Amino acid sequence: MKTTSFALTLVLVPALLVACDPGDEGAISTRAKPSLHGYKSTRVAHTLEGAGGDLQWIQFIANGVSQDPASMQFVDLGAPAICDGNACTLTAPFACLEERFGRDLAAQQAALDELIADSLERFGADLTDPAHYLIFPYEAREDVGIRAMAMSGIDVPAEGFAVHDCGLQAVGIDGVSIPLVHGAYRIDADPNPGHALAVILDYRLREPILRAVGHGGAPISVGRYDLHSDVYGDGLAEFVVASECEGTFDPLFGVCIGTIHHNIRNTITFSDRGGL
Repeated sequence: MKTTSFALTLVLVPALLVACDPGDEGAISTRAKPSLHGYKSTRVAHTLEGAGGDLQWIQFIANGVSQDPASMQFVDLGAPAICDGNACTLTAPFACLEERFGRDLAAQQAALDELIADSLERFGADLTDPAHYLIFPYEAREDVGIRAMAMSGIDVPAEGFAVHDCGLQAVGIDGVSIPLVHGAYRIDADPNPGHALAVILDYRLREPILRAVGHGGAPISVGRYDLHSDVYGDGLAEFVVASECEGTFDPLFGVCIGTIHHNIRNTITFSDRGGL
């Protein structure tokens, strides 16, 4: 459901960092413009020079294993929105968006209204029609194991940083309608010991997700997101979700009886041209 080649030259850019108040971790994520330069240390930020100016990047990888006989899904779903052909309403706040991102029911409803308007304007998709779509809050499951393995300007440990992924997803139920999504990533970064920096990346689909049949009949999803981050600016994510079933896979219902090996790759870049 929800996961270019450039002629570029590698340069090294020293980043001068300023003092951070220990114990003031909460204030970091609430600044108007949080920055990677918020810590007393010197880092080397790798940037690529290209048509879009300096290019910074983040790399997500997920290689988790699940025992889930019900579905190939890599997300947990909340209560669906109530839609009547004119509007859709959330009945309760979704815990992931509330706890991880501080977004209450009013903020989540505003995001739903934006998803509906954006989908109609850009894709001609009327998400309020219950005959064609269901809209769910979603959260990537912990056992999928999404990790940020590389981040410009930050020394990332070998095990990476934990990534939380949740948002709103419109699922086509008529076999024709395209899936659409708005969501956010939270990277629990730790640039210096004892100093947390929650990097928030808000995203929306750039184009409809492409679907294909992968190894053993399991589905593959490929797509691109537009992103915005107060830390990195505007960016572009290009992802592939190609989970595989070790067992028996039913393509009609997307059911795997056995072990699911999650295989997600997501490359995110930021530049003056929106990551291009």
